[in-house]
Amino acid sequence: MKNHAVRYGLYMGLAFVLFTFTVYFVYQDFLFNASVSWIPTVAISGIFMFLACKAERDSNNGSLNFGEAFKTGFIAYAIGGFISIMGMYVLFNFIDSSLIDIGIEKTLETQLAVAEKFGANEEAMAAMEEQMSEMGNPYTFGKIMLSYVFTLIFGAIIAAIVGAISKRNPRA
Repeated sequence: MKNHAVRYGLYMGLAFVLFTFTVYFVYQDFLFNASVSWIPTVAISGIFMFLACKAERDSNNGSLNFGEAFKTGFIAYAIGGFISIMGMYVLFNFIDSSLIDIGIEKTLETQLAVAEKFGANEEAMAAMEEQMSEMGNPYTFGKIMLSYVFTLIFGAIIAAIVGAISKRNPRA
């Protein structure tokens, strides 16, 4: 496969899905703990984006400008992120739908803890609980795709960093 961004994006997506299912089988609470899950997300993203850029640079006689490096990394992230989000969708909606309730419960716990730290009164916290219960399934296809669009912003930031690291001027 000549398109390095696509190839490494597929690898990244597979790595994300394997990571997600490993966490699911080992310790499900980590699926809902953003402060823990962001580390492997950044690591997996960065590694595969860098590998895609390196492969692209190697196929261009050792040179790669920032724009091409950014594009390669971002496309790899977009593909890998899409595969990851589809894996989550299948896990939550078809393999183990009890995760939806666990996710809602964990999200509510986190939001209530933050509200309490900021001095929210009982009435405001009860309103938050009611709002969460009315929200329904946060893991529908539409809501998952909306979150994917927002993760592309995160991917663009990582792609810019990886692009800056991976770029090489043409050899003289």
